[in-house]
Order: sequence, then C-alpha cells, then structure tokens
Amino acid sequence: MTVAPEGLTETQRRNLEISQRLVELYVSGGPWAVWERFDEFFHPDFEWRPAVVSMGERTFVGRDGFRIWQEDMDTIAEEARHLWRVG
Repeated sequence: MTVAPEGLTETQRRNLEISQRLVELYVSGGPWAVWERFDEFFHPDFEWRPAVVSMGERTFVGRDGFRIWQEDMDTIAEEARHLWRVG
C-alpha cells in the first residue's frame, strides 16, 4: 500500500517512507528480519504493549523486548500448530 505524499510535512513524509520500508521488510522477511534491522526503524527505548490478550499487560522495551516478544509469539504459534495436528 502506498500513500500519496501530497500535502504532508517533511517529517510526515519521512515517517511515511520509514513506515513503508518497515512494512515491506516485514512482508518480505517476517518479524525476524525486522528484529535484525531494529535499530534502523525504532528508538532504543521503543516500548509497546501487544494487543494479543494472552500476552497480558506486559510492556516490551527496545531490541531485547522485541526479541522476547517474538520468541513468545513463536512459542504460541508452535503450540497452536501442535494442537491443530493433534486435533
């Protein structure tokens, strides 16, 4: 998806370009590709709370937080795949 840059400030245009590169990286390489290039897109103290209910109210911080979150997501996905196989 591309958003037309007409009428955007320079900061908005730059943020849009960064966001588009981030989405392209995620689509082409998945979350671990984003982790490998984390510093290109996020501040070292970047914080977020995932919308996934099973993650609780936990806040993840920085590159290590992203790694921990992704490892947790991989574990959840693997457990779900196992349940689907077992039935």
